[in-house]
Amino acid sequence: MSPAKLPSIRVFEEFLFRQADLLDSRNWDDWIALFADDGVYWMPLKPEQQDAENYPSIFLEDKALMAARVARLRDANAWGQQPPTRTVHLIANVRLDSGNGNGDIVVRSNFTVAEFRRDVLRHHAGTYTHHLRRAGKSFRIAMQRVDLINCDGVHEYNLQVFI
Repeated sequence: MSPAKLPSIRVFEEFLFRQADLLDSRNWDDWIALFADDGVYWMPLKPEQQDAENYPSIFLEDKALMAARVARLRDANAWGQQPPTRTVHLIANVRLDSGNGNGDIVVRSNFTVAEFRRDVLRHHAGTYTHHLRRAGKSFRIAMQRVDLINCDGVHEYNLQVFI
């Protein structure tokens, strides 16, 4: 898509802010609905990783796997979510990339997430890369890449919620 036909950066910021709000309010169904039917949520294990399928990843989930994780998060017997994790996502430095050659709009942003559960406050930070497809007057996420600044570090606890 030519830059002249792209919406203002504010449109993309609002999309990302809405996504963050859905995660923070645990509105999982509406969050998953932001993804295209073939959409993917990917968190690489290494910062230089370019391939999601042939190398280990922290997460590589399609909509079916996202829905399975949501079912675990909602399960009243899920010990790891008693009490439920609470999060606050902050999104900053939203910028448009040159695209990926298949018509998707590529939007990059920086994030920080505060996660609280069982009297422990954890912080996550990194960069999001969203590949967005037009869907009517909005967009659907074809791929969301989450690059944690400490992706190859030791994580004291499992990452249970979506970052």
